[in-house]
Amino acid sequence: MEKCVNEIFEEAEQKLIHHLPHIFGDERTDKSYHYLVPFIRFIEDNQIIMKPLLGPNGDPTFQAKLRKFMQAALFQRSPVTLFDPDKMMVPPLFLVAYLSSAHMGVIYEWLNNPSSEETAEDIARIIYTITYEGPLVAGGVKSNE
Repeated sequence: MEKCVNEIFEEAEQKLIHHLPHIFGDERTDKSYHYLVPFIRFIEDNQIIMKPLLGPNGDPTFQAKLRKFMQAALFQRSPVTLFDPDKMMVPPLFLVAYLSSAHMGVIYEWLNNPSSEETAEDIARIIYTITYEGPLVAGGVKSNE
């Protein structure tokens, strides 16, 4: 199991971290969610291990490792500075907890809904939209203007 978990983080490092400037930084465009697709496809291809890891009875050490990985990726290993500590409205620890739970929650629902018609590209767009625009704008409660 440990080998599989390590592979998940290696894939995330290769497929996501180096693209953070394109996803959230100054190089962002309307199509930036495409950079998430390869990793979402990897998760889909490995759903036999991902479903139990992400589920309500999943491995708590995986979720803790995921938060630690995301914190280091966003605040230390990103090729560019994404978050200015002086401008942050919430502490990094809580931001990472929110982001990791939200992202993995969307993926868990997708993997566990066999009637879902969404593709890996759709899920990447959904995660990107909620993350970048915020849940209230994505949900239609607030305008993004």
